[in-house]
This record gives sequence, structure tokens and C-alpha cells, in this order.
Amino acid sequence: LDVHAPHGAESEGERANYHAHLLITTRRLGEDGFAAKKARDLDPVIKRSAGRATVAEGEAWGVLWRDHQNQYFASQGFSIRVDATSAVPQEHIGPVRMRAADAEANVRAEQIRRANEEAARDPEKVLGVLTRNQASFSEYDLDRHLKKHIRDEHERAGVKAAVFGRQDVLALYDRETGEALGRWTTQAVREQESLALADARRVAAGDHRNVGS
Repeated sequence: LDVHAPHGAESEGERANYHAHLLITTRRLGEDGFAAKKARDLDPVIKRSAGRATVAEGEAWGVLWRDHQNQYFASQGFSIRVDATSAVPQEHIGPVRMRAADAEANVRAEQIRRANEEAARDPEKVLGVLTRNQASFSEYDLDRHLKKHIRDEHERAGVKAAVFGRQDVLALYDRETGEALGRWTTQAVREQESLALADARRVAAGDHRNVGS
């Protein structure tokens, strides 16, 4: 585990970029120690498109680690949570001191930043990001996402109002008390969950032919 503090960063986001690099072994650990060979069966399936490599199949390590962190934060009584992944995934381009002003990585980073800023102005895309890996989101999640990509406070407030003003955004309530949970979901997510529950009931009843219908 290697914990890094910001390196003479220029922007507010970079100055707050305390982070850690976690390295794990690729060999299984058993009673006799580490295996002689790597666990190749755990390798993700990589596909290339337009010259870029992406993980097509395999463990979603980012999602798993995010959930692990959030569970720890909650257990310790912290209100902070790991940010949702941006609409356009960012690339790690190293500390500021090692970047050339005209480096291709810097150009890509700026293009990605602008794309995410534009996506953050679209309520539908914002909801897509917030519900991509979790069924519901909080006001805190929304605020964090907008603040990450939109600098102007008034513009953020406008997008936030547009998100909560959508008819397909549903507030969640406690089933027993009827009290608001402070979390929201979307009609699309609710429909997906309903279909998944219907499939589960069919499988439990021994009907495997109509799953997904």
C-alpha cells in the first residue's frame, strides 16, 4: 500500500487528490505459501476498439473496492462516500511535475474533462452515472458529482433542480414507517429490479424457459 499526497498541484481538484495505490499478488496463497504460477483464470477478458483496450469480462474491481470503502465509511460513522465513476472514464497521467505541457496524455485529459463537464449538464446522463453501479443515490452523491465537474455554483444548482424535477426520479421511503430515506432512484431502475424479481420467482418455481421474457 503506497499512500500519495498531492504533488504541487495547480487545480483545487488536484490539491485534494490524496490517494493510495494498492498492489496485490496475482498468485494464490495456500497452506504451502504462494503458488508457483499466476492465477490466469482470474485475468479479465480484454477487448480492443479504436486502439484502446477495455475490460469486457471479469471482476469489476473498481466497483468492489468502492463498495468495500463505503461499507467501512458507514461502519465508522463517516458521511463521505466514494464518488461515482464519471460519464467518460478518466486516465491516470502521473504527477504534475512529470507532465509535458504538450503531452498527448494532457490533451486527452482535457478532452475527457470537457466531455464530463458537458455530460454533467445533462440530467439524464447524470442519472445514468449515479445509477450505473447502484440502484439509488443520495443528495450527497448528486452534489459530489456535480461539484466534481461543474465549477459554477449557480449552474450546479440549476442542474440539481432539473435532476430532482424529472418525473422519472422517484423518492424512496421506509416500508414500515413511511419516512423518507433521503435516497432516490429512477423509474428505469425500478422496472429493471421488478423484471429481475419476476425472473427470480420463475426460477424458484422451476420455470427456466420464460426467464427474461
